[in-house]
Amino acid sequence: MARNEKAITSLTLTDSVENHLRQALLEGLWSDRIPAIRLIAAELGVSASTVSAALGRLKKEGLVSSVTSRSRLRPSANVRQGLGGDSLKRITFLTHTPLHSASPVINDVYRELVKRLPAAKVRHRDCPFFDSNQVPMKIKRMIREERPDFLIVVSGRPAIAMWARECGIPVLFFGGDPGASGLPFLGVSSEEMLKEALERLIALGHRRIVLPLCGRMEATCHKLRKVFENVFRTHSIPFSEGYSTPYVEHREPVGLTSALARVWSARPPSALILFSWNEFVATSCFLRKAGLSIPNDVSVIVFEDHVSHDWHDPVITHFRYPTEAAVQKLLRWLRSWRKIGGSRISLQAEWIEGLSIGRAK
Repeated sequence: MARNEKAITSLTLTDSVENHLRQALLEGLWSDRIPAIRLIAAELGVSASTVSAALGRLKKEGLVSSVTSRSRLRPSANVRQGLGGDSLKRITFLTHTPLHSASPVINDVYRELVKRLPAAKVRHRDCPFFDSNQVPMKIKRMIREERPDFLIVVSGRPAIAMWARECGIPVLFFGGDPGASGLPFLGVSSEEMLKEALERLIALGHRRIVLPLCGRMEATCHKLRKVFENVFRTHSIPFSEGYSTPYVEHREPVGLTSALARVWSARPPSALILFSWNEFVATSCFLRKAGLSIPNDVSVIVFEDHVSHDWHDPVITHFRYPTEAAVQKLLRWLRSWRKIGGSRISLQAEWIEGLSIGRAK
């Protein structure tokens, strides 16, 4: 089954060598001195200048050090003491659902943090905060009693972000929306994925394209609708907010299928863009009951990366989440959070073209 894969952006050779060397350092491959640059270059099959540039980045990051400018590099004291020593004691990984209900990407990232931070105590906690405009008491009590050194909030909300600023501990949002809190954010851009999806669908002749907004925050809905409007304007396609981006108050199958029914009664779309695998399952049931097939009657693209995409017939066109890059950037934030501050740490998703999209009919 042929598949055309196109990365929105790709790693440079120096990026790849940097990631390789970082992992070797964090796994304790070199306990004292790092091998000579020429030996590393020969082993990896790259130039000495590429290895030197990668090591230079790791030195700025604080993972390697040298006694003098001419001496050989060695793992920094923090790395030798166990990936940060006392500065990485307790890390809380907070999700709004239990891990068994979370996406495979979230599970992979959490497992990698536990694996790569053996000297730290990485703990998972869950609390249903997704649809709340307030911070649940469970979270406040957990922070007060457990006093973590770092808090990573998966798919956080502005209310949690504003509260987190007063906690007195470093907090990072892994996805979600930190609002105007100024907290650091790590994640892919849904706006960029939407733009990529729209351009590809329009190139196939699609004009009636629908993205249901299930339980999305007002700010997120506004951003995505602007992307729709701008892309459609570029191609002289009329944009109807109610048709192309119907809002569903809660993330539940009944609300989604009701919204799809309203859209189909107005004018059957030729393409659907969905956020998650769960939304795809509900949509697939709706299409089957309506006697419609993918992609013969309607093309489908899903933002979320999920292992089940490849098991579906047809294989679902989707975006692949850069899990390894996310883990690397989380590790970098944990070690250098003071320097990183409240910046947005962007990740680039990869377009995976399956067999669920076709030309408009």
